[in-house]
Amino acid sequence: MSTDCPRYKHIDNIERLDYYKKGGYHPIQIGDRFHKREKWEAKTKTESFDGNGTPKPGRVVRTFEQRFEDSIQQPRREDGMDVINDEEKKALFGMVKGMLKFSSSGRMSVQQILETEWMRKRAIPAAEKSWGTADRE
Repeated sequence: MSTDCPRYKHIDNIERLDYYKKGGYHPIQIGDRFHKREKWEAKTKTESFDGNGTPKPGRVVRTFEQRFEDSIQQPRREDGMDVINDEEKKALFGMVKGMLKFSSSGRMSVQQILETEWMRKRAIPAAEKSWGTADRE
């Protein structure tokens, strides 16, 4: 093992190793303290969201569905591509929404993501096809 690579050492009383969960959840939360530094806070949390991740009153909020339409579907239409159908969109949204939970403890693990319908039926087969490994197993 190279000595050039720093080794990880947890910070006692701040990073509790018993908070780590098999599957990829990280125990650090918004508001945790590190060494003598100030509390870590996401800028957008304090300016745009309350403590539960709910947008503060008066903030214009575009839904995930609106963003998907504007950023994915409309450009596909403009480029003459097929839009993502309702079945695939439902599976994709289920996966993405599970990944984008405000609190890390509610997010899907990597294993859970790999087991989602969209990954199993769309992403993994497409990747295997592009790698030329789809029919080898």
